[in-house]
Amino acid sequence: MRMTKLVSLVLALLMLTLCFAACGEKKEEKMTITLWVSTTEGVKAFYEKQVADFKALHPEYDFNIKVEAVGEGDAATQVLADVATAPDMYCFAQDQIARLVQGGALAPLGSQAADTVRKNNDSGSVGAATVGEKLYAYPLSSDNGYFLYYDSSVISAEQAKTWEGIIEACQAAGKKIGYNTSEGWKGSGFYFAQPVGGGDALCHSTWTYSADGKNPIALDDTFNSDNGVIAMKGLNMLATSGVWLDTESFTNTAAVVTGTWKANEAEGEYGDNMAATKLPTFTVDGVTYQTGSFSGCKLLGCKPQTDDARAKLCADLALYLTSGDAQLERYYEFQHGPSNLEAQANQDVMDNKLLTALLQQNVYAVPQGVIPDKWWAEVAALNAICAESGKTEDDFKAALATYEEKVTALIVK
Repeated sequence: MRMTKLVSLVLALLMLTLCFAACGEKKEEKMTITLWVSTTEGVKAFYEKQVADFKALHPEYDFNIKVEAVGEGDAATQVLADVATAPDMYCFAQDQIARLVQGGALAPLGSQAADTVRKNNDSGSVGAATVGEKLYAYPLSSDNGYFLYYDSSVISAEQAKTWEGIIEACQAAGKKIGYNTSEGWKGSGFYFAQPVGGGDALCHSTWTYSADGKNPIALDDTFNSDNGVIAMKGLNMLATSGVWLDTESFTNTAAVVTGTWKANEAEGEYGDNMAATKLPTFTVDGVTYQTGSFSGCKLLGCKPQTDDARAKLCADLALYLTSGDAQLERYYEFQHGPSNLEAQANQDVMDNKLLTALLQQNVYAVPQGVIPDKWWAEVAALNAICAESGKTEDDFKAALATYEEKVTALIVK
């Protein structure tokens, strides 16, 4: 009897030990990925739906997702404040990429992912995602730029091809041309003009920033040159035509340089006569140039990971969220202009005349990098001189020399 009780006691103690051991074991937790997206209403829920679609297609991945709304313009500042605790993936505006790379906050794409991105997206967005010779981000959209709206009852499609033709049409009709050249972003288009038929842009201004992204430490700028004079002469021709206004308002105009955000105002003024196309050409000293512009896009980045499985999941999810199908879904939901070539070729996208005009202009656009705030004011100062009648080449050369002196002073030694 005692032996039976002893055996029972031992068995009970053994079962209790096993129970405690089992209860003490920690259940393996799912991987949790954090993704920052735009603060635009509805975007957070939309990305959550796209992530759910990815999970359904990839049952090999078992993970949780935290989608948080953080302004794309503020993403770099917040990420660089503490890369270790920053989100695994985040959407950001292209002008932040240099400082994010310098700050070690972006993982370069693997060779296969990079090949996919280069093959499937337009050159402007691929250029925006590239630093040096490496791709550091996945293009999400290609729609932040400007083009020409015009009233087709005043300006013919043929006249809309050149600034000279537009000026002539507006002078005859008593209408104005709206081109906000006192804003450096849009007003830099003449300096980035390209010779029709091929060739490099007239000028460039490329800034290098410190690793923390706070200060410009080097500058490659060619505005102060004979090509800079050509640009100023072209803008002077437009600005002293008697029909130019420093505005992007459509009131009493027949042509305006602006972006998709002005679509409702354009339709309200021009109605069924609203047309859109790339920016016009201009001719200086017998040579014709295509007006350039800045292009902008949104990018999706993944921060470096120490866990290979986590890094692979982020890369695969990023490819999915920036795929043609995903971009097309966002076009239908938010009218975001796709960077994906297949999505751009979709008939509904091609039927959108504003996006078509923007994509036409993006061929001649310079991807916007990180630029000091004061640079925009110096470009505006050049353009203010172009708006004055009676200016000579010597006046333009003097203005460009002053420009160079001022922008060079922005470099932090």
